[in-house]
Amino acid sequence: MNLSNWKIRTKLLTLVGIMALITVVIATIGVVSIRDIVATNKDGDVASGEALLSAQLEQNVLALNRAEYRMGIDPSQKTLDDVTKEVADEKKMIDDRKAKLRATADEEQRSMLDKVDEAYKAYLVEVEDTFDKVRQHSNDVSLGDAQKIIVSSVESSRPKAEALRGTTRDYADFANKRADQSSAAAEHTAKTVQTLMISMSVIGVLLGVALGYLMATFGIGRPIGKSVGNLNALAKGDLAVDIFGVGRKDEIGDIADALQVFKDNALTARR
Repeated sequence: MNLSNWKIRTKLLTLVGIMALITVVIATIGVVSIRDIVATNKDGDVASGEALLSAQLEQNVLALNRAEYRMGIDPSQKTLDDVTKEVADEKKMIDDRKAKLRATADEEQRSMLDKVDEAYKAYLVEVEDTFDKVRQHSNDVSLGDAQKIIVSSVESSRPKAEALRGTTRDYADFANKRADQSSAAAEHTAKTVQTLMISMSVIGVLLGVALGYLMATFGIGRPIGKSVGNLNALAKGDLAVDIFGVGRKDEIGDIADALQVFKDNALTARR
């Protein structure tokens, strides 16, 4: 890059253009980084929602298990009617929440939800068996013996209930862990963006100052100083001075051409 071929206006516009480019780069980094933060926050919101849904799903499972034990304690027709409605409501909420979880699940989460579905179906079989026992023995005269049969059915379903609770708890733990990771990632991204923006701003300012100094010194200041020196020498009658800038294509070159003509005319007049 030969600054002697550039006009002063071109040099100044170039410097302004470089500073503008640095500003655009910093702004672009900021915009892209903000988009990353927004995306990370969205992932965090999704993970938090999944954690909440999985916790609610676990509560639904506990409610089903409590309803089954309630029938074992009081296998009356009224209890059967109340628990039937309660179980239907809990099953509907479980199905709705599982559907919502699947809507945002990744491959690993879908695999875990498959295990939840499998355990859930196995447990529902046991619940229905308990319902059947209650329907068969709720009107028995010997309620003590009938109640033993029902309680035995409830007890037999405990492993299935524990398996279902285990799978839902695993999913809840995974969702909570994922929410924590998303939150940590968002915080890390924000800190990284802050550091990057500050660094780029400092580098941009230092680069602009350095370029401005070099261009002002070597492209404008020193050449003008040398031209002024030539002019002073000629004014003092020193016609042996070498004119600086002859052949340049900028304003310094124009001044040099004029000084050269002045020098040549002075030499001719002296001769």
